[in-house]
Amino acid sequence: MSRFVSPQGFVLIAALAIGSAVTACGTASAPASSSRSSDSFNLAAIKKQVATLEKGATVYEGPTQAVKVPRHIKLAVVPCSEALAGCEDASLGVEAVAKRLGWSVTLYNGDGTPSGMNDAMQQAVTSGANAIITGAVNPAFIVSGLKAAAARGIPVGSATEGVAPSPGGYKFDIGPNYQTMGEADGDYIIANSNGKAVFVPWNDLEYSSVVAFVDAVTATVKKCTTCTVLPTQQFVSADVSVTSLGARVVDFLRTNPKIDYMVAGYDPAAAVMVPAIDSAGLRGKVQIVSVIGAAQNLAYVKAGNVQTGDIGYDSNYVGYMAVYQITRLLDHMPLWTTPGITNPIYKYSGDVPMKLYTSSDPSFPIGNYDANSTLHYVSKMQALFGLK
Repeated sequence: MSRFVSPQGFVLIAALAIGSAVTACGTASAPASSSRSSDSFNLAAIKKQVATLEKGATVYEGPTQAVKVPRHIKLAVVPCSEALAGCEDASLGVEAVAKRLGWSVTLYNGDGTPSGMNDAMQQAVTSGANAIITGAVNPAFIVSGLKAAAARGIPVGSATEGVAPSPGGYKFDIGPNYQTMGEADGDYIIANSNGKAVFVPWNDLEYSSVVAFVDAVTATVKKCTTCTVLPTQQFVSADVSVTSLGARVVDFLRTNPKIDYMVAGYDPAAAVMVPAIDSAGLRGKVQIVSVIGAAQNLAYVKAGNVQTGDIGYDSNYVGYMAVYQITRLLDHMPLWTTPGITNPIYKYSGDVPMKLYTSSDPSFPIGNYDANSTLHYVSKMQALFGLK
């Protein structure tokens, strides 16, 4: 049973009414011409870089300054949807850490729609929350909710949306570097295809983090002068909850049989594409890469079942960092900044650990990516909260 409070009931994700700019494209054939970069590239160097990325994070870049944990805190957590891993995983990480501190935590389901997310924010504000952390929620969808929180002096932080802080908006966003992850998946496509990929990106414009990731994959593959990059196809998260996305992808591949690599935007979308492609008898003809590192997708990658590459990031680490930063705000302390990082999107994140998983990776996890075995960040960050 869901533990989320939903402003619209426990329903499937409704179609997102956010304008024609993010409406899924049709299944028309892609042009025969390619987009090619004039930049030179070194295939051997890229393959070496991919091997390094498969090792994952090796250095802890998180905070070292202790905080005083306030008592009797009511924390509201607002994920964009309980049905999408990118929304839910980080939110559950936040919940787990906050409860470890003895805080009262309530999750408000955004239902995957702009109105649902804003309603959830409004509910969080009126519930008497002392602080709010959202999960993959575009601030443009919750403008009135953010204004209501600001009017009551409630600090609002974000996890995994990939946006910079702004006056009257989020105080911080905690997430991995989406451009770096996109470059990693792009390098993998170049290396795995030996510089011969015929590639098409699938993008969801609802999420800033997804746009940054997919754009980086695309830009990286375009540097491969012997690869072919076809125009971007768009979808929305509502497509992930129904069969339309899988059927559309299969039709697109049958119309464009030369395509052999795609980026899915995020793991839940890839998890819809993979079985549709497999059932259509197209397994072995196209390979998918994606991001999040969800257990189901890593199982696909391990088996070499259509999806052969994935970038995992540690959602539990995201939870620790988000609660750490909101604690500093509640303590009236300045936010902690990651040394050497100036980009406002990433400077408060503590360099969220990430790892490239491929079908050739000899050491595969069971479950989502967990960097603690290498970085030992749990004991380090618990000490900052005064936990034993």
